[in-house]
Amino acid sequence: MTDSIHWGTTGDRGRLVVRFAVGAFILCLLSTVGLRAAVADSTGFRNPSAQAAATGGDGNGYETNPTQAFTDANGEAEDRDSGTNGNLSCTDTGKDRHVFYNYGFTVPAGAAINGIEVLVDARLDSATGFICVQLSWDAGATWTTAKQTTNLTSSFANYTVGGTADTWGRTWSSSDLSNANFRLRVIDVANNTSARFRLDWIPAQVHYTPAAPPDTTGPTTSSVAAASAGGGMVTLTATISDVGAGNSNVVAAEYFIDTLGPAGTGTPMSAADGSFNSVTEGVTASVDISGQPPGDHTLYVRGRDVLSNWGAAGFVVVTVTAGGGSTVQATITLVVGTLSMNAYPVAFPAVTLNALDQVVEVRPSPWRAIDARGTGDGWNVTIASTNFTGAGTIPVANFKCKQDQADIVTISGNTAPNSMVASFQSLSGTPLKLLQATGGGGMGTYDYTPDFQLTVPASTAAGSYTANVTVSINSGP
Repeated sequence: MTDSIHWGTTGDRGRLVVRFAVGAFILCLLSTVGLRAAVADSTGFRNPSAQAAATGGDGNGYETNPTQAFTDANGEAEDRDSGTNGNLSCTDTGKDRHVFYNYGFTVPAGAAINGIEVLVDARLDSATGFICVQLSWDAGATWTTAKQTTNLTSSFANYTVGGTADTWGRTWSSSDLSNANFRLRVIDVANNTSARFRLDWIPAQVHYTPAAPPDTTGPTTSSVAAASAGGGMVTLTATISDVGAGNSNVVAAEYFIDTLGPAGTGTPMSAADGSFNSVTEGVTASVDISGQPPGDHTLYVRGRDVLSNWGAAGFVVVTVTAGGGSTVQATITLVVGTLSMNAYPVAFPAVTLNALDQVVEVRPSPWRAIDARGTGDGWNVTIASTNFTGAGTIPVANFKCKQDQADIVTISGNTAPNSMVASFQSLSGTPLKLLQATGGGGMGTYDYTPDFQLTVPASTAAGSYTANVTVSINSGP
């Protein structure tokens, strides 16, 4: 018998497919004065809407206008003649205490709490002292260890306790931060009992990482191939990858002959390296086709990730030809594959406004270009963008990118594409050519990592900004 082999993915035989990827590039700006804007993975500073004096000291906490500490620059709460002694200790029971709550935090269920940040806007008259802050997750039954400001002055100033990565000595859940459970206690500590504390504002914010969405997408199958092993046996190989489909480990693969059956009912395949233990796996199997009648026979391959998600099947076509004598002919036919790419969103880090123009840079996860057409016709990748819009507008001309040639990596293939943007160039609504493959090059799979730069004008309003970026792979150089 003789074997001729075709390859592809189900549904894509002989088609040239050009795919487009659109990414959202997000920038968050923080004002250093007043109510701070919410940023990604943060509630933003939230105000309390309830309060009560707590036991300790003279027992009346902020006895004058305590609700004025709910908001910024709207009067001030006063604690007159604070405490019953001059000890400078957060744990001294002779110090006045006040509880603030009902912050209205909205934290997604299952989110990991990275830190809690409290802003204390206060001053102190006629004494040396500071303010201590404690947090409770069970409506005041239990409190964290206190954190204290530096010594207050006679002028209002902002003091921060906690921070973006400070969990106050415990592991929090989103339910701990509900209005029913979360409490913030202020303790006024001064070196004499006639001190007067003035509290203008006591907001808090929670920094968190949302729980990853469940992985419900199966791994992709590519590079399906079959090679004659003699004696009517074929060595079947493929690559199974869950990259971009949930990033879970691949744990199994199977093959079918001619008819693609239900998931999990095929003949098992082995990991090429001997163990299923990574997100991308080469798989292999020895397939006996000696009993198949002459003609074309399709070998289907698909994989499963650790969460039991089966992916779409790839295939290779093996032609069995009846022969005789001592000489047989082996042929192979390769069917045109696809031109495709993957581009991933990029989030610029948060920028704190400082009344100066600022330049912020970021690199995304590696993008990927795939030319499986087998034609050598060349291709190019282009990129275009809109303005950044949100609380205001950042012109797209301030948004730049470059692609270093050293950051173009050949995964498999012949000649890597060339960078067309060796230094930072401004983006616009007109596509800018980022990569180019010519002269029969670019046949294979290539990873590339562009660099992005954004100039934030000093006059930009605080808030979250988004630009829609279109990345395209196009046939021809």
